[in-house]
Amino acid sequence: MGAAAINKRLLVVLVAACATVSSVGAAVCMPPERDALLAFKRGITSDPAGRLASWRRGGDCCRWRGVLCSNRTGHVLELQLGIDEKMYYDQSYFSGKISPSLFSLEHLEHLDLGDNSLDFPSVGYSSNLLLGSLKRLRYLNLSNIRFDHTLPAQLGNLSKLQYLDLSYTISSVQPTDLSWLTRLPSLQHLDLSGVNLSKVHDWPHIVNMIPSLQVLYLSSCSLQNANQRLPRLSLTKLERLTLSENNFYHPSESCWFWNLTSLKHLDLQHSLLYGQFPNTLGKMTSLQVFDFSFNGDTRLKDGIIIVPNLMRNLCNLEVLNLESCRLSGSMADLYESLPHCSSSRLRELNLGGNNITGTLPAGIANLTSLVTLDLSFNHLTGPVPSQIGMLNNLTYIDLGYNNLTGIITEEHFAGLTSLLYIDFSQNLLNIVIHPNRLPPLRLKTANFVSCQMGPGFPSWLQRLAGVDYSIDMSDTGIADQFPSWFSKTLSRANSLDFSSNQINGSLPKNLEMIMSLNYLSLDGNQITGEIPPLPRNLIYFSVSNNALSGRVPASICKSQQLQHLNLGNNNLVGEFPKCLEMRNITDLVLSNNMFSGKFPPFLQSCTDISFLDLSGNKLSGTLPIWIGDFEKILYLRLSYNMFTGSLPFSITNLREMYDLNLAGNRFSGIIPWNLSNLRSMVEKHGYRRGVMQPFDNFSVVTKRQELYYGDRLEDMVTIDLSLNFLSGVIPEEITSLIGLVNLNLSWNYLIGKIPHNIGSMPSLESLDLSRNKLSGVIPPSLSNLTYLAWLDLSYNNLSGRIPSGSQLDTLYDNDPFMYSGNSGLCGPPLQLNCSGGNNATRLGDRDRKRSAHVHDLMFFHVGLGSGFVVGLWVVFCTMLFKKTWKVAYFTLFDKSCDKLYVFGVLTWTRLAEKTLKLIRKLG
Repeated sequence: MGAAAINKRLLVVLVAACATVSSVGAAVCMPPERDALLAFKRGITSDPAGRLASWRRGGDCCRWRGVLCSNRTGHVLELQLGIDEKMYYDQSYFSGKISPSLFSLEHLEHLDLGDNSLDFPSVGYSSNLLLGSLKRLRYLNLSNIRFDHTLPAQLGNLSKLQYLDLSYTISSVQPTDLSWLTRLPSLQHLDLSGVNLSKVHDWPHIVNMIPSLQVLYLSSCSLQNANQRLPRLSLTKLERLTLSENNFYHPSESCWFWNLTSLKHLDLQHSLLYGQFPNTLGKMTSLQVFDFSFNGDTRLKDGIIIVPNLMRNLCNLEVLNLESCRLSGSMADLYESLPHCSSSRLRELNLGGNNITGTLPAGIANLTSLVTLDLSFNHLTGPVPSQIGMLNNLTYIDLGYNNLTGIITEEHFAGLTSLLYIDFSQNLLNIVIHPNRLPPLRLKTANFVSCQMGPGFPSWLQRLAGVDYSIDMSDTGIADQFPSWFSKTLSRANSLDFSSNQINGSLPKNLEMIMSLNYLSLDGNQITGEIPPLPRNLIYFSVSNNALSGRVPASICKSQQLQHLNLGNNNLVGEFPKCLEMRNITDLVLSNNMFSGKFPPFLQSCTDISFLDLSGNKLSGTLPIWIGDFEKILYLRLSYNMFTGSLPFSITNLREMYDLNLAGNRFSGIIPWNLSNLRSMVEKHGYRRGVMQPFDNFSVVTKRQELYYGDRLEDMVTIDLSLNFLSGVIPEEITSLIGLVNLNLSWNYLIGKIPHNIGSMPSLESLDLSRNKLSGVIPPSLSNLTYLAWLDLSYNNLSGRIPSGSQLDTLYDNDPFMYSGNSGLCGPPLQLNCSGGNNATRLGDRDRKRSAHVHDLMFFHVGLGSGFVVGLWVVFCTMLFKKTWKVAYFTLFDKSCDKLYVFGVLTWTRLAEKTLKLIRKLG
């Protein structure tokens, strides 16, 4: 055996011996401290992740999860029971109360209970017991803990404390005094983010008395100002200061912190500061991160002003974020104000969402360390300099929503081998790239919305080498067919949007090859043919406003992950497949096709559906009772089909619904009661939560015109039951829908009176009750509808005096036929006066004058009748004895009758066609 082998064995034996001695000599947990930890565990009522499962009686607490002991004494030194962000969203946090016994761990140096849902012991316990005994504590994290009073001032007794995190703690009493912080001479890290400090007016003076401070977080503290005067700054070691999400509302140059030359990280986003940056900013040469974003509130007096060359000497600056702070000026001047150092360290430059004008300087290529460049949503003009292709480290570039012009060639991409995100959307750019001269691109996102890329399909897409990428080339002038390489080349795509182009021909037959595809939008093209098998992992598929034909293939049922499906405005026929496995549908639009059959039965399992539009088809049969199980539905449109039967009363279970349109069917029976169950329509307009629509171009027919929704669905809360065969009365309960904006019950057979409290619907803008059999008076409360912009009560049996009001008078001026066909109505604005009560049946003054002259009128009519009879007999006798006159008369009479008959038939046909077109347009 060689010497080397002997030495190796001796070494192994020595290590094993040392390990044995160490294990034998290792101290174990002290019983009182173990009992204290077990008492803490008993106070925990919820531990979903089982983090305290190893804490058992009789065991060595030094081996428990989250517990660290001294190897020499066995005392508990650290408790690491805080959670990170992932554990928080996985709901792995504790719930319960902190046992006072925890504070008997006198040797504790590190206590982390952060981001758990725990209650701090009540004030009734002795402060010495709770906090005074933890004199060795150096690290304390109690973030998100609930205090029954205010922040305990006894924390100031922890004189060795270096790290203190009380962020987002909850207390019943707002703090008014933080002077106890000055008794922590070793404090280096202080986080009070989310704590309401609006009543602590001297906070800058207090933190200035902690010279050891290196990190200070005061985000979202409701601080009112930062313009206090500090005669002498003691914070010479402060490196990180965060004052974001506060309400300062004063000029930025008056703030006290600009003289902190030791700062490396300064975060002032959403702080409501404005005006010119002070010259002292240019002297903060240690600054690495400066975030002043989102200080562009329109309530502020001015935007941000940067004096020339202000930041040229900030050579350590790595991140500059001035997004959305109403920054004005030319891009050339702003570029001159950026750091100009021999070795540029600037990695992130975000100037998006401002009022910057001018052209993009070619010198931007000198910022060689740039990783992120965002100049979107400004007013930049001119071409994009090709030198931008020299930024080899660039991974993110966003120049979208400007007025840039010119041509983008492969030269712009020459050195961008690290590029992952590019957005040139909404510019006047022409993308002309030769694929053979383009380096392989590993893009994750490529957005070129409204740039010019056509008419041919961009062949340079074949150079994409990444995976799970997203491409948006909507409205780019592509007027071509899908190329043969489309599915194979883009087989690793995650999201594709080629909508609003002129793409023609059929969809790729092998579309299902794009296995990773989740999102596909092809709306507004000229695509023909049938729908091929789709990728199985597809979640969003929208191909509306094309010319697709044939039946929807049964293979669509294999896309079981599909949630959003829009096939509207095509020429599809037949029944929709019975996709019983397709249970994840939340948004389904099949409108304006030629689908037939019953209400799709597979929808019964789609209980999460929120948008359903089947309008403009040939669907028939009755509505199923289980339609009331769509508890999450917001938008239900079944108009202009051939549905029959009565409306199921379960439809009033759709509490979240904003839009109900059943117009143009053959529904009969009464309007369901319990309309007050429609909770989203009961809420007043302006108080409802925001609801984003999943597809574009949702519209509603109101005020006799088609209006499109804005960004939020609840801007138009509507019920449209017009053009049906509904009977019975209008439920009085309909007036409880105070959020309703549009109500159309016209062209039915409704009877009874207009609901008396119709005026208690303050959001109503359009009301159409025309072409029914309503009777009684018009409720006077109707004049209370101040937002009403359209009213039609024509062709009913209404009677009595018309309510007065400036709003109703204005509506009548715009549409003088709104009361037509109601012979019993009287009073202004009609010419028929009311006398006595509300009756229009008595004679007015003019009628009484006519009665006084009844004898004169009687003689006139007798004379007129006699003359007519004599003249008629003269003509009759002449034809009786004069044959030629008789033949000529009857010949003329026959021809006139024929012409009148033909004219009547043609006129009736034209009117019928126009009426049908109008009905379809309104639908």
